[in-house]
Amino acid sequence: MTTLRPAMGIDYGKVRIGVAFSDLTRSFAFGQKTIANSRKKTDEVIAELATLAKERDVDTIVIGLPARTDGKESDMANEVRAFADQLAEAVDCRLIFEDERFTSKIAQDNFRETGLSSRKARDVIDQRAAELILQSYLDKNRPR
Repeated sequence: MTTLRPAMGIDYGKVRIGVAFSDLTRSFAFGQKTIANSRKKTDEVIAELATLAKERDVDTIVIGLPARTDGKESDMANEVRAFADQLAEAVDCRLIFEDERFTSKIAQDNFRETGLSSRKARDVIDQRAAELILQSYLDKNRPR
């Protein structure tokens, strides 16, 4: 029997990056952390993500890839791909892109329903978006 290792999900944003991890069975994703992002600190952000991946012993990192509603890649997709290339050099994991259309909107709507303003819950919203990205991947790749 093959032992599964957790997967990591990333919701990349210019200001914040949401991070989620799966359980060991790769059944469920859980939002864990929000990292401040800035072009000036890209090396620090990459190092922090690499450290998290190593600490959690992940073998797969799923990164949300922004797409337009027609399915074509958005302008932000190039930035996400460049970030992923840098991350790939820092980790010993498989990197996979997952369509992230509407994940941030869904996460915001979830929090709006609870009565929290998105301004107060920004960090948690980014984690929830990462969770949705990772859960989408997990659901599609669950062993049958």
